[in-house]
Amino acid sequence: MNNVVQLPTKATDDKPTIPDFITGADIIKMNDQELDNLVDAIRNRREANHSHYKTVITGTKNMSEDKINNAIAKKSEMIIKKIQVIDAAFEKMQTYVNEIRGLRIQAGLELI
Repeated sequence: MNNVVQLPTKATDDKPTIPDFITGADIIKMNDQELDNLVDAIRNRREANHSHYKTVITGTKNMSEDKINNAIAKKSEMIIKKIQVIDAAFEKMQTYVNEIRGLRIQAGLELI
């Protein structure tokens, strides 16, 4: 694998660098088909990167939506449990009120 070319990793003077294996002289020597192939290769590479980016963003968004939906479901379950507790308490309250009414009737007191 001696033909592997190391790409520069850092731009100097904050300017984008052209890989060492493509020089201005190389571009001048290229015919139209080779230039088109170079442009297509660059375009395909950028499209692949963009496609990967979109996939990652969509996955992150879906993950976020899943987390939000899970949080909503948990909160909804908590509300349902609280409603059940409140319903049970209300039922007990109604029972107590009815018992008080029964006791008032037995005692001959005025009903509320």
